[in-house]
Amino acid sequence: MSFGAWVRAASVHEPSERMGVSHLLEHMVFKGTERRSAKQIALELEALGGSLDAYTSREHTVFQARVLDEHLPEAADVIADILFRPVLRSSDLALERKVVLEEIAMVEDTPDDLVFELHNEVLWGSHPYGHSILGTRETVRHLGVRALKDLRLEVTGTLGFEKAEVTAGGVALDGIEAGTLESKIVPGLFLIGEVLDVDGPIGGYNFQAAWSMGFAAGNAV
Repeated sequence: MSFGAWVRAASVHEPSERMGVSHLLEHMVFKGTERRSAKQIALELEALGGSLDAYTSREHTVFQARVLDEHLPEAADVIADILFRPVLRSSDLALERKVVLEEIAMVEDTPDDLVFELHNEVLWGSHPYGHSILGTRETVRHLGVRALKDLRLEVTGTLGFEKAEVTAGGVALDGIEAGTLESKIVPGLFLIGEVLDVDGPIGGYNFQAAWSMGFAAGNAV
């Protein structure tokens, strides 16, 4: 089964001077949390035959795991850990900034990727949809730990949660240990299996989490 958190924090929500901050934060949360090292994050689900991955789009940053049904609590705990307890160290940022700058260079060296970036820039102009998901060399070089921590707090630091008692994909989620994502919801926006969200039913057996956020710049969706 799959379990994932769809976080409404991505390039469309970023002011121009912080372009790329969501993508950079996606990288940084895998460098360690208050409870796990980077190695533990990388190996914990793989040791169970599962996988853990993430990506940033224009509208969401997504963290997802695939595991056997019986390992759902472990998957939810790892994803909750990287979302709510990343350490975000300056030493790690120096390394990940280089990785992102290399990604930007790779896009510039790949014609079909570059055309897509230029097309969005021309089509959307100054609108945030015209922003590069990776950011620019200038914005990435100037993004510091403070910007990452501010974003993390904007997304997860002030959320109100309530208990969820649901069954989806053949797995009962009632009574899961406090602190794991599957036992907590943002009212109206957290999706689990076939639970209804604000827009209607969600099919399939993918576990999903999504919540709203906003920048002071007023670009929230």
